[in-house]
Amino acid sequence: MKRSCFSRAFKGGWGLIALAGGMLAQLGVAQVKDPFPDRTLGPPVRIVSPANHEVFYTPVDIPIFAYTRSEVRFTNVEFYANGVDLGAGVSLASTNRPPFPGFAPPTLMRPTILSRLGSVWCLVWSNAPAGSYNLTAVARGLTLFYPAPTALSVTSAPINITVLSSTGGTNRTDVVNILATDPIAIAGTNSFWVWPGLTNPLPVWPSWPPVRWGYFTNWGPKAALFTARRFGDATSDLTVNYRIGGTASNGVDYVALPGFVNIPAGGAYALIPIVPIDSGSNNLAKTVILSLQPSTNLPPDYLLGCPPSAKALILYRWPRPLPWLLPDGGFHFSAAGPDGAWFTVQRSSDLVNWTCLSTNQVFQGSMDFADPDASGQAGFYRVLPQLNPPSP
Repeated sequence: MKRSCFSRAFKGGWGLIALAGGMLAQLGVAQVKDPFPDRTLGPPVRIVSPANHEVFYTPVDIPIFAYTRSEVRFTNVEFYANGVDLGAGVSLASTNRPPFPGFAPPTLMRPTILSRLGSVWCLVWSNAPAGSYNLTAVARGLTLFYPAPTALSVTSAPINITVLSSTGGTNRTDVVNILATDPIAIAGTNSFWVWPGLTNPLPVWPSWPPVRWGYFTNWGPKAALFTARRFGDATSDLTVNYRIGGTASNGVDYVALPGFVNIPAGGAYALIPIVPIDSGSNNLAKTVILSLQPSTNLPPDYLLGCPPSAKALILYRWPRPLPWLLPDGGFHFSAAGPDGAWFTVQRSSDLVNWTCLSTNQVFQGSMDFADPDASGQAGFYRVLPQLNPPSP
């Protein structure tokens, strides 16, 4: 099953796509690796979420985001899992990008960087079954200078994910918590920045640190991801309310959130993506804090577990920040690690007694954690490698 994210079309947009689609059919399609190699902007199409080696539990709806550069006027992005067509994504393209001064006028063979920022495409893979999957995105479009009008089809590098089966609990009342699974979102295009990591096929700690570094780029756009989890009977749907905070504005700096999330019957968790909007802000970083709220029913549908709140960052054309205090007084922890491996973040006030704050995965070779409760508190942080993902 499948459904597209943000199914509302912009006025007049579908007519342009239909016209371009007709041109593609007349010209025929040439499959290429990269019509315009660019070490700065990266591949012409790539999956930016979910992360490589990410683990999910059934039942789950997985939002898949792909980024396309704009030298080719891509009119369609099709998503595949193990070669099986999941369906076409919906473009989340924005035309409100602010101008960048200082670039030479564009030419036919050399458009400006601004004109090459591209688009984000989204599809939600509904009720993904348990198994291991190789996700790819195939972008099709038209270029007028390659070297003649040519229809192109470009396939992204694969992203590997795993969907595990969930098991029901025995508690009468569910206990819920929330985690910023991938706490870094990037609006527009981030300053070119690499983060050392290990590009091994199996994300394991025994081979860390590697003899030779691999590198990951943080070039955007890129969505962040929260996960609301429950522990309990899971025999029915569960709606959990959350309060939205942080220095970013809901619906302005990111696609608006409703303030509640539904965890389906039999499911261990639900995903809450933070899709950034390129508003042209020049702040170093803005934050999004989601805090779970108590159930208003009697008896309560759920109890709040730990952690009850989580924090993500939205960056605007700036490098990924190093560990430091954030503008809102919070703390962002960041360190290199093997891509896809699991780790636990702990905090202590005396270096003797430690409290677990988060169990998460390494994304793009980087361990990231933004503490929503660090404001005004002194403390120490440490990371402990984990060999296996947490149980649902």
